[in-house]
Amino acid sequence: MGPAVRPSPSLAAAIVLVAAVGRAASAQAQAAATSKQPADEKPAAGDKAAPAPTGGAAAPAPAHGAAREGVAGSENGTAAAAEPDGVALSIGAWLGGSYRVDDPPAHDPLERGGLTLGAGAALWPASWLGIAIGFEHTDLGAERASLPESTFDVERDLNTLWGTLRLAPWSTGAVPYLAFGPGLAWQSLDASGTVLPFPQGTTAVTLRCEGSASASLALRLAGGVEGRFDNGMVFFAEGGADMIRLDDAPLDGCAAGAGTAMLLGLRAGAQYRFDVTRSVR
Repeated sequence: MGPAVRPSPSLAAAIVLVAAVGRAASAQAQAAATSKQPADEKPAAGDKAAPAPTGGAAAPAPAHGAAREGVAGSENGTAAAAEPDGVALSIGAWLGGSYRVDDPPAHDPLERGGLTLGAGAALWPASWLGIAIGFEHTDLGAERASLPESTFDVERDLNTLWGTLRLAPWSTGAVPYLAFGPGLAWQSLDASGTVLPFPQGTTAVTLRCEGSASASLALRLAGGVEGRFDNGMVFFAEGGADMIRLDDAPLDGCAAGAGTAMLLGLRAGAQYRFDVTRSVR
């Protein structure tokens, strides 16, 4: 054999360079094949396309059952957050008038009614239910007793302590309500007149007296409407009937009592209502 042929340095460098380029091209081809998805590949029928990310990685969509549980939880949370009706206390006053329908038992009527003035308070355990107590003064009218020897004018007053139940089932801007309940009534009178004593021709004598009676039973039935405002003010107007069993016997020896009276009345007033839930619960 002849002597071994050694490659030249330039040829060896070329062979090394070609081998390095080949290895780099092979590694790049494998990386591209791994990361590239075919363009014609479509998602399966049961899969849903993920929403496009906006400014970051998009959170995965919740499952159907989880979404329903979330809705139910939000509804339960809303129901739990709804608080029951609070307890409120109202204080107010009213002004009105009354008219006596029936006739007095003893004397002729001059005036069948007069002014009514009252004040009271009410506890509201719910927005539709009120328990009220109030004091009311009423001008019960005037009567005249004419006799051959004398003439008397009688003015009557009535003071009543009412305990009523107020029902307001409809909560709207203008709230209608029904009020009914018992009461205790005290009547009083002032009488004045002249008496011509015997024998005839003598000077007439002027007389004046007063009388009162103990408590009598009363019953009220009324209906009205009230306007409730966010600042706590409540304005109301109502009308109704009062049945009062008054005594018709002479009061303190002065004049006959008013007897059982049937009154029709109209009233209007204002109240201030505030929450007392924390004080009573």
